[in-house]
Amino acid sequence: MKTLDGAIAVVVIAVFGSGAHLAVADDALPAGGPAASATSEPAPESASEPVPGAPVISTDGPPATASAAMESVRYSTWTLVADGASLALVIGGGAVGNGVVMSVGFAGGALGAPVIHVARGNFGRAAISAALRQGLFWGGVLIGAQVSDGDCGDSDGDFAICTDGLAGALVGGLLGYGAAAVIDAAALAVERRPARSASAALAVHPRISITGERVQLGLAGQF
Repeated sequence: MKTLDGAIAVVVIAVFGSGAHLAVADDALPAGGPAASATSEPAPESASEPVPGAPVISTDGPPATASAAMESVRYSTWTLVADGASLALVIGGGAVGNGVVMSVGFAGGALGAPVIHVARGNFGRAAISAALRQGLFWGGVLIGAQVSDGDCGDSDGDFAICTDGLAGALVGGLLGYGAAAVIDAAALAVERRPARSASAALAVHPRISITGERVQLGLAGQF
């Protein structure tokens, strides 16, 4: 019986001894086990940090440039010249009784300025200009004919042209055409373009050439 009790005591001591050894071993390991010890080493530097001596590559792109300044450019001189020439053809053709010259003048008055707008790429302004000229011209013709309508007699039974009404129609048409030309030049013959710098608009450079026989002086410029 004593021998059995001694064996049990030896076994209990051995078990407790093993537990203490395991506890000490567990306390010696860092938290998290072997994997934690492996990861406890300092992490290498991030690849995004610049390495001394390595070239620096910028990915920001070129700096944004300011938008080009815009300016209003008028080309009303061209529309007024076209209207003046057309009016001169109408008046001159009527004075000499040349219907062909008058027709050319009427066509120039109706299409001259719109063609100038189209040539500058302003198609919407060209359509407005054409409609404005037709509307004001024919509106002036009708109003002038109504206002100056006189006593038109037809005693011989034939249709008589009322000269008073015709004169009023001509005056009204000219007034309407003139109003359309002024409105076109003032409101439509203008556009927005990138402003030119002073150096680009005018640049003058002196030039000098010296040889054994002569000396030449001159100016070279950009206008």
